[in-house]
Amino acid sequence: MIDQIQKEKLVAQFKEVSSAKELAALLNNTQTVLHQDKGLMISEKSLNYYSSDKFCPNRYRVFHIKKKNGKDRIINAPVNGLKAIQKSISDFLQIAYPIHNAAFGFVQKKSVADNASLHIGKEYVYNTDLKDFFHSFSRMQVKYALMDSDLNITSNEKIAFLIAGLCTFKLSEDEDSNRYVLPQGAPTSPVLTNILCRHLDRKLSGLAKRFNATYSRYADDLTFSAEVNIFQLNDFKSELKRIICDSQKFEIQEAKTRIQHKSFRQEVTGIVVNQKLNVTKQYIKKVRMYLYLIERYGLEKATLNYVRDTKKDRPNKSVESINLRNILNGKIQYLQMVRGKEDSVSKCLEKRYLKAFDIKPKINKTKPSELDEILNILLKQGIDEAMKIYLKN
Repeated sequence: MIDQIQKEKLVAQFKEVSSAKELAALLNNTQTVLHQDKGLMISEKSLNYYSSDKFCPNRYRVFHIKKKNGKDRIINAPVNGLKAIQKSISDFLQIAYPIHNAAFGFVQKKSVADNASLHIGKEYVYNTDLKDFFHSFSRMQVKYALMDSDLNITSNEKIAFLIAGLCTFKLSEDEDSNRYVLPQGAPTSPVLTNILCRHLDRKLSGLAKRFNATYSRYADDLTFSAEVNIFQLNDFKSELKRIICDSQKFEIQEAKTRIQHKSFRQEVTGIVVNQKLNVTKQYIKKVRMYLYLIERYGLEKATLNYVRDTKKDRPNKSVESINLRNILNGKIQYLQMVRGKEDSVSKCLEKRYLKAFDIKPKINKTKPSELDEILNILLKQGIDEAMKIYLKN
């Protein structure tokens, strides 16, 4: 955990950075402060090498992941050397650059549950998505965001451009194309989108305040909630479109835009918010079903059923590649995050899970409190020894 003094020292060091060598020293210092990772991990040579396609033409590996709608999501994953640099840049940016309060995605100590909790019990919930979110941000936008005078962190254009080069990639393989954008798959992209969306979040928060609504953003997922249906008013719709499309140059995904009334199920980033934070009945039903299959027929049979049920989303997955134990553990942990660890359903499913896989529950061995320690010494050794311990602490 970094304290305020360490943070200020790193930001002050960044303001003085004027070369790739000094940037490497800053990134290594950041790793030392955050992770006690000592020694020169990133060099001036590696920063220059990975910052340009000319020096390193194969900086990213491309692969596809199936989305819920059946379409492919293209992931551009950085090679290991670049990935290590980007992780360090991401760590520093999260320390140095302030994020708007309305941003919840990819923010330390914030989660989808925190995002959804703002909209509990509202009469109307409005959701919309931004199209091609990561690819909406260009290399030049990244550079100028890092030099933003409002943030007053760096004014060195050369360093800002170097960081932007390390964090963007050429969208098209066409040699004549010169469009460099944030890749979906780079460790730096999430924090950079939050920095780049500061003005969007500020404007949309102002719009929400004007109409007595609540606004939050989780990555490309925008949510408003209100007690009256302001979302069909021309004033609201036209101003929302002006801010998102005209002012900030994003594109709205109309197919994902919806207004949810409290008489139906209201969801925010996949979490039900009608009365309290909750998951869908189908979510709990599926966890129970797989636990039952394990209890009754064994893990292999349950895994076969899981592969069959998810074949549409994962057509190339084999039984051998599925770890149902880890999958169910993740689902139960997610349930506990949403409903709370003391929730009766969460506790019951966790108990069944532990029994099904013969896992002994962890026992929290808490140390006696300072007061208990002093009282024990008082009883055994007298007041003089107890006072010594008290004054020492």
